[in-house]
Amino acid sequence: MTIFNKPELEAIFTNRHVSAADIHAQKEAFRISEIRNVIESFDPQLAKIFNELYQRSATTLRSLAFSSSSCLSRRISFGSRPSYFLFQLK
Repeated sequence: MTIFNKPELEAIFTNRHVSAADIHAQKEAFRISEIRNVIESFDPQLAKIFNELYQRSATTLRSLAFSSSSCLSRRISFGSRPSYFLFQLK
């Protein structure tokens, strides 16, 4: 819908993998707030659903980041135990 609303964004979206500058241009042109505004201009109810799904996915990603860091710390702490276990086996 964003490209439909602003056709000049098509080239930015199409070239987003060409260079670092194009990646940056794509991130600037397709900010979530801008996308939400375009969706709201077409359908306010759809914008509400989009926002709820976006918030839910952002919360899930944050919780995954924290859970993976705790898994990593458990692996690191487990890594120091085998020598202790070997000592107990002697």
